Amino acid sequence: MLAALYTMQGMNVGLAFDAYPVLLRHAGVSLETLSLLPLASLPWIVKFLWAPLLDNYWSPRFGRRKSWIIPAQCLQGCLLVVIALLPFNTATTSILMVVIFVSCMVGSTQDIATDGLAADLSHGKTLVNANAVQVGGLAGGMLLGGPGVLMCSEVLDKTQAILLMAGLVWATVGWLLLWSEPAGPRISRSPARLRKTWERKGFMPLFALALFAPLAGSILYNLVRMILLDGGLSISEVGVLTGIEGYGSVLMGSVLASWLLLHGRLFWMFLVASVLVLLASLGWLLLLQLPGALHSWLPVGLIATTGLGLGIINVSTFKLLMDYVQRGDQAATDYAVFQSTGLGSDIMASMLSTAVSAWLGYTAGVALSTLAAIWLIVGWWLIGRAWSMPTPPEAVH
Repeated sequence: MLAALYTMQGMNVGLAFDAYPVLLRHAGVSLETLSLLPLASLPWIVKFLWAPLLDNYWSPRFGRRKSWIIPAQCLQGCLLVVIALLPFNTATTSILMVVIFVSCMVGSTQDIATDGLAADLSHGKTLVNANAVQVGGLAGGMLLGGPGVLMCSEVLDKTQAILLMAGLVWATVGWLLLWSEPAGPRISRSPARLRKTWERKGFMPLFALALFAPLAGSILYNLVRMILLDGGLSISEVGVLTGIEGYGSVLMGSVLASWLLLHGRLFWMFLVASVLVLLASLGWLLLLQLPGALHSWLPVGLIATTGLGLGIINVSTFKLLMDYVQRGDQAATDYAVFQSTGLGSDIMASMLSTAVSAWLGYTAGVALSTLAAIWLIVGWWLIGRAWSMPTPPEAVH
């Protein structure tokens, strides 16, 4: 069930961050306008504000997490039908942004509940597997919602492609209605509060990790789609490269990270993964200076390198954060704060890199990714110097 839920969440993220920008760009919407599209994803940044509600209120009949997941899935299915039926063009961009905003509000709420469910049900070594399911499910869902929709839109059309995604959401609703939520850990009598999250020992280092870990990879993935599309590749070709190969390599990275984590290789694994993302950024800077290189094998290798590094970074980060939140009594709220931080960093990086590329060109945008990767490597190395293991004492089992 966790895999299915994370896949559905990844699908909605893939639609918002991968499919919608490319489809709108293909319809003639300017880069300046597209740089505002991430604003529709603002709920993912501020979802921590209502996260305590999900820890404090639920129906005993359905279960603590299922009480929120089912309504969210139903609303998401309805919103996808609306988006599918709206035409994608310059005139409808404002309406689409509003609908996408509401969709992100619903999706971010479901994400809080699903992360809480994962924290409730996963402990010890099973937590590593749960983190791999989280990253793998999200990557698989993003593959469906992003490149999957882009490729289907050329064979069918964008309306039918998005309606197919809506059908998957409703199928998951049917499964949820038949599924019984297992009993979770003892529920604290003290209500969940955001203040309790910020006051916990070890919060700030992990907050910084959540803030900076996704920056370099987010900038690269955001720009690569536009670089390839403006370089003359078709929507389906962009979908294959950034989706099937890109998210496939993220899945490979998550599987590799899960195995290495079981053998206690967190610090060096994260460091090597960050170097891979840096090398990919430098590779794209070089590729942009070579005429015709977009139609060579170079983009294939660079996208695979980025995806492998991101898969390892994501699983490592999720493992550290989930370890930490499980030791508290408000897992959904605590994890929502960290994830809002990471997603906010992701969205702001996407907006900034798109705007910089519109003003100064793609080389300047990719240069931001290079700087972010260097910053991440230096920061992680300093963490390693401060701790023999980059986990605050409270987060260690």
